[in-house]
Amino acid sequence: MLYGRHLADLLAGTELHALTHRLESVRILPPKPYENERRLYGAITSQAISRVEIAAPDRVRSFCMAVTTDGRDRGRPSSWSGVVDQICGGFADQNPRLFFLSAGNTDPNERHRYPESNDTDPVQDPGQAWNAITVGACTDRVTYDHDRFPGYAPIAPAGDLSPSSTTSLTWDKPWPYKPDFVLEGGNQIAHTDKRWVMDPDDMTMLTTAHATTGRVLADFRDTSAATAQAAGIAAALQAVYPKLWPETIRGLLVHSAEWTDRMRAAFGDKKTDHINRLRRYGYGVPSLARARDSARDSLTMVIEQAIQPFTKEGSDIKTKEMGLHNLPWPKDQLLELGETKVTMRVTLSYFIEPKPGRREGFVKHRHRYQSHGLRFEVKRPQETLDDFRKRVSQAARHEEEEFEAVGDTSGWELGPQLRTRGSIHCDWWTGTAADLANSGVIAVYPVSGWWRESKGNDWSKEARYALLVSIRAEPVRVAVSLFTPTEIDLYSPIQTTILAAIEQEVTTEVGGESATG
Repeated sequence: MLYGRHLADLLAGTELHALTHRLESVRILPPKPYENERRLYGAITSQAISRVEIAAPDRVRSFCMAVTTDGRDRGRPSSWSGVVDQICGGFADQNPRLFFLSAGNTDPNERHRYPESNDTDPVQDPGQAWNAITVGACTDRVTYDHDRFPGYAPIAPAGDLSPSSTTSLTWDKPWPYKPDFVLEGGNQIAHTDKRWVMDPDDMTMLTTAHATTGRVLADFRDTSAATAQAAGIAAALQAVYPKLWPETIRGLLVHSAEWTDRMRAAFGDKKTDHINRLRRYGYGVPSLARARDSARDSLTMVIEQAIQPFTKEGSDIKTKEMGLHNLPWPKDQLLELGETKVTMRVTLSYFIEPKPGRREGFVKHRHRYQSHGLRFEVKRPQETLDDFRKRVSQAARHEEEEFEAVGDTSGWELGPQLRTRGSIHCDWWTGTAADLANSGVIAVYPVSGWWRESKGNDWSKEARYALLVSIRAEPVRVAVSLFTPTEIDLYSPIQTTILAAIEQEVTTEVGGESATG
């Protein structure tokens, strides 16, 4: 959807609309009645990527694919999703890529059973790919012509999952949360006796039609439309920030996503409720405005860094480096806010290299699908920097031995055990401004993967990551005199700090004391 979900509004207006990006396409499906062989799906996808890149190698792209097959793998990597992970990671050609996949659609004959049918229809292959962004569908469209469809009602309420969107609630525990987020995919209506389901035009979106059909405009819906919107948002971000890594754009989108009130109300606050919410809605609905802009009540820091996760000592492969980052928050201003509640959101985005022919997942003492894993930890308010380093090193060693994520859970919405599925980790901490003022360091450290366990030189490879950290607080008015109330400004002190010295980035040995700035 080159023009986004608001094409109808644009056509109804008279203002000019400047596009910041273009649309390319390549066909991967043969003409009917022919079909591609399943074993070739990955190779065909790879060839399609190569064709567009060879034609214009210098363009910055976000790839979008809404073609899926059945969800029989239930989260386990397939040969197709493995190729997608290879394409995204770019380890073979040193060219990482941003890739959007459709979660796939539910059985149309079962949509009257909403949302149970969504929860039992799994995300389809290759939507289980770790490095790609898998997009599901939500909806705000509940308006239709009641006179034309008497006795009908919307299947999905506004702000909830679209009837067409698959989920990963039936997947086994170790696999990533999919979809990663959801966007508008339209709605349907069902008769009160549940026998009939209809598709009113009012509940679809408008887009440009294929040039050979003779039509200028066409309806668009379901997870295909949602995926197209996601790629369009990413392209708009890339137009503003053309130098950002694909991992960073991916992180910005997830970082900007929020659950609607309906999504929050669908489940409670227990650990299983968090898992179910993530496996149905991902991280919610992303926002181009939130991803692109840093408003005065929401401050975001973006870090792009590479570390060498492992090193060889004799015949042993051990963890090597972690990244330490000082957060340039205005400590004095936060201390002034005292007990005011603030929220810090952290997103860590990186690409794994899939293990060829190995798809057992997280199996103790065996090769795993991921080349490496990364985790983040934030310094506790009363903790010294040395104690923090020691705690992170201990957490890294513990996870190597137990294969279970560990870390600080106090104040975090998800906590380390829930946020570490896949290769993008997002969590948010809520506490007092005073505590945040004394928690100004974040560490990114490695955990094991097949790079460490292989017999070759894979241990020497570097791992890139994008780290996004933001804080948000409601505007606070402080009475500095009887007549001159003022607001505490968090933005300007950070801007001054960044202009002086953006932040001190440190790479240090996981178990060591030495560091270089």
